[in-house]
Parts: sequence; C-alpha cells; structure tokens
Amino acid sequence: MIRSLFFAPANPPDLLAEFPHFGANRNMIDPEDATPPAGKATLAPEQNN
Repeated sequence: MIRSLFFAPANPPDLLAEFPHFGANRNMIDPEDATPPAGKATLAPEQNN
C-alpha cells in the first residue's frame, strides 16, 4: 500500500541521495511541474523533451 508520495524537482543533483531520509513510501522525480523553467535547461537531453 502506498500511503505517501514525495515529488521533487529534477534539477538538484544531490536530492536523489536524500530521498531515503524523507520517509515517503514512494519518491517521484518530476521533470515538468516541480522543476523551474531555468532548471529544465540543465536536465539530461533525454529528460528535456
């Protein structure tokens, strides 16, 4: 059962390492809505469609 979700922007590279500390059942990287427009340019080309 999924009880909690943590949505994070895709642009801070060190955030992935911090996911276990948040205590959510599922962690989601959101390259669209949670990432500021200026940060979308720094994403990998395969993520920046």
